[in-house]
Amino acid sequence: EIIPGISSVQLAFARIGQTWNDACFMSLHGRAGRIATLIRKVRDHEKVAVLTDNSNNVKLIARRLLDEGLKGRKVYVCENLSLDKEMIREYDVSSLLRVQVKGLNVIIILDEDSSE
Repeated sequence: EIIPGISSVQLAFARIGQTWNDACFMSLHGRAGRIATLIRKVRDHEKVAVLTDNSNNVKLIARRLLDEGLKGRKVYVCENLSLDKEMIREYDVSSLLRVQVKGLNVIIILDEDSSE
């Protein structure tokens, strides 16, 4: 018997009240050298969901977004989804530089200028 569950990305979008059918997905988990690809996806898509790890973390992503002039994005950091310690926080890109987040997370990057 196969009992499917929902993905962490689906749950993250549900928690922030956004649809995910028009989003771009990318995993940085365990993948070195993919930040440039992420930047291209953020430029090309209004919604981008990213799986992170301790190396490809929120601060690294925030620095690159700022370096590339992509500061006008809203970012949701979704930690421990579906667990007792679940936490979902909303930030602007520059605020992410001060955030302490460890482990595997889903972050959702939204282009607010395009969605208005």
